[in-house]
Amino acid sequence: MNAPLNIALIGQHGAGKTTLAQALETEFNLVRITTGDLLKAQYYSDREIREALDNGKYVGDNIVTRLVGDELTKHPRVILDGFPRTLPQAN
Repeated sequence: MNAPLNIALIGQHGAGKTTLAQALETEFNLVRITTGDLLKAQYYSDREIREALDNGKYVGDNIVTRLVGDELTKHPRVILDGFPRTLPQAN
């Protein structure tokens, strides 16, 4: 099962997106992409991300969209866990 496949799970906090994403990831051999993991990976190398997170603010849509877009080019079969979160991200 190597055909391209992309799934996006969108819902309220606590709705079970991550639980479902983990099951789908295993069942369909997908790469699960979460914005939290991407931001943590860039925390020390990106001053803008670090400042936003350290101050309890959201990281800008442009940064989040770029990070997710970069990951999408690396993997043909993904599940987006909680992305998009805003209308600009969806666009």
